[in-house]
Order: sequence, then structure tokens, then C-alpha cells
Amino acid sequence: MLLNKKIKAGALQFTILVSVVIAAILSAFILISYSQLRFEKQLQRSSNVIKLVHDGINYAKQKAIVYNDSISIQLEEEMAEEITLYKTHWGIFDKVISRGKSKIFVSQNIALLGGQLSKDKRPAVYLEDSNSPLVVVGNTTIQGNVILPRQGVRPGNIAGNYYNGTSLVYGGIKQDASVKPQITEEKKDYIKSLLFGDLPQEDSLLIRSSASKITATFKTNPKWLYRPDAIEIGNQEIRNNIIIKSDSLIRISAFAKADNIILIAPYIEIDANVEGSFQAFASKGISVGENTKLSYPSVLVVLENENTINSNQEELQGIVLKKGSIISGSVIHLKGSENTYQKPMITINEDAMVQGEIYSDHSVQIEGIVKGSVYTHQFAIQARGSVYKNHLFDATIDSRNFPESFCGVITTETETNVVQWLD
Repeated sequence: MLLNKKIKAGALQFTILVSVVIAAILSAFILISYSQLRFEKQLQRSSNVIKLVHDGINYAKQKAIVYNDSISIQLEEEMAEEITLYKTHWGIFDKVISRGKSKIFVSQNIALLGGQLSKDKRPAVYLEDSNSPLVVVGNTTIQGNVILPRQGVRPGNIAGNYYNGTSLVYGGIKQDASVKPQITEEKKDYIKSLLFGDLPQEDSLLIRSSASKITATFKTNPKWLYRPDAIEIGNQEIRNNIIIKSDSLIRISAFAKADNIILIAPYIEIDANVEGSFQAFASKGISVGENTKLSYPSVLVVLENENTINSNQEELQGIVLKKGSIISGSVIHLKGSENTYQKPMITINEDAMVQGEIYSDHSVQIEGIVKGSVYTHQFAIQARGSVYKNHLFDATIDSRNFPESFCGVITTETETNVVQWLD
């Protein structure tokens, strides 16, 4: 009888053990299922937050947002979803910080926005009406559609050099150009403030920094480097959200590593063989040395002071690209006064190239290549002591196969799209 009782007690213990094991397995299964479900929900919310960030950028592309002010967009109340946008200027572009939030989940991204044109709207040439036709000479080639004054286009000659092409324009011709697409006054005022305005508060100002490496983040306000005298950028690495300003001259050498920065001075000299990507703003002149390569989205801008009187015809005026230089981005001259210039304000020398857009309120001289668009008040050629108005001599302008993703300065004709994603 005692043995039988022991057997029954052992069976009971075994049953309890099995029950405990089964309960543990079921508990583990329930815990794993719950954890997986929770993880899936968190992943979904995280994905939703990332989507909110991109929705914010898309909103900024379509709607006008006040500069230097943040706006909040409330979405799903139960999920506490919210988008916060903050827009500032960054050179000719707009910088937008988009922040998405859903309960405890937060994500942020920063984008540069610029002006984009669809392929069918991008002209090779947009020439304003100045009561004279476009005259093509020598080996000039224009590939793509053009918008010209009512006088149209005709062949001509300079010093016995006649037009050699079989067609004046290899593309459509529209003869009703009056005023080219305009850059907003708000953007022009910002450029003027860069060139002629006051410096920022001291907490963002670095005076006479000579560090070999200077970097910043676009998540904060720009850091400024200022000197009243000339600034030489030699064997230095300067990247991201840095603004460098001189009251006289900035010279950048081939040993410099410059990326996503802004240069401001009356004169800017970019030496031969420089490589980088930056925006340069001058009130008098910018020279680009031979074989320099500035990658997209680089920008060169000259906007002179309204009170400037250009008495010295020998000094650098406007923008000059020397032989072999390549600029991928925008080359811009903006009129700040009613000065009557005796020479072109943008000069693209032989074997130099602009891949992008040229925009000028005065005149452009092209002896090299433009892959993209030229918007100008006039063309001009200096030859044999004379200036030939609205002449193109041995110039190549080609808007065919131009990347539709290109974004430059925002004008009255462009759509807004992403130029570049920042940190």
C-alpha cells in the first residue's frame, strides 16, 4: 500500500512539472508574440514619422513659408502626429528643416530647395528684348529651344568670320521675349544683406580662425569667419554651414578643401585647379582659374553696390571663367545700379564650361560651352577694340539631354524641388 501511494505522489509531481513547463512555454510564446506585435507597431510608427518628415519637405516645396520662422502642422490627434518646418536662406537656395513627431517617436531631415524646370520648359537661350536680334558668328551652335526678341536671329560676321552652321538654331524659336523670369526680391534682398549687411551676433562669429579644419552642422545657425583684410584659404578643410566674409578679398587655393560653404567679399579669386562645391558672392568680381572644377550645386554671384561707380576699366568686374574651368551649378550677375558697362559681366572663355544655368541682368560673353540654359539681357563679344552687341562667336549652348533633376535659383517660372539633402 505504501508503494502505491509513492507511485501516485510521483505521478502528481510529474503532472505538476509538465504543467509548469507547458505554462512557461505558453507564457514565453505569449511574451514573444506581444513583443513582436509591439515591435511591429513601433516600426510602423517609426516609418510613419519618417514619412511625416518627407511630407513636410513636400509641403515646403508647394507652399510659401515665412523665412526664419517655424510652423507646426497638426495631423492625427490620437497618434499625436505633428510636422514642424523651419525655413532659412542658404545662398541662392532655401534650407528647410522638417521634423516629424508621433507620440515618443521623433525624426528630422534637412533639405536645400531650389528652382526646377521640366524638360519641355527649359530653353537653351532666353534673350530679353533690347531692340536688336541675336547674331550668330563662326562656329556657334545653339541646340534646343530659344526665346528671342521680336527681331529674331540672323547670321553675321566679325573681322571676316562668317557663320558656318546649316541652321541658325537647332531647335524651336519663339520670338516674344520681353523680360526674362525674375528672381524674387526677397532673395535679392538676402544677397544684398550678405554683401553689405551687418555681421551676426558674436556667438556665431569666429574672428581670424586659422585652424586647419573647420566644420559645422546644418542643424544649427551658420558659423561665420570674418576678417576686414584679405583671407587666404590654403591648406585647410572647411565644410558645412560655414560663411566666410572679407571686406576686401578672398583667395582660395588648389590645396583647399571647401564643401557646402559660402564665400563673401568684394573680390573672390579661385585659383587654378581648385576642386570643391561652394557658393561665392562678390560685389565687384569673381575670377575662376584654369582647370578648376566646382561640382554641383556650386554658385557664383556678383551683385554690385547700388552706389558703386566703376571708373577703373582694368579692374576685375563681373565673373570670368578661364580656360578649362568647369562649373556645375549657377553663374549669376544681378544689377545693383544703373551703371553702363563697357564690357560683359559674365565671360565664359574658350574651353571653359558651365553645366547648369547662366543668369545675367547685363551681358554675357560665351566663347566656351554651356550645357543648360542662358538667361540674359544681352550677349556681347569684345573683339578688335569693339563690343559687338547680341553676338555669339564660336559659342556652344546645348539644353538637350540636360538632367531634369537640376535645381538652380528660384524664379517666377520654376517649380521648387530638392537640390541636396544635408546632415
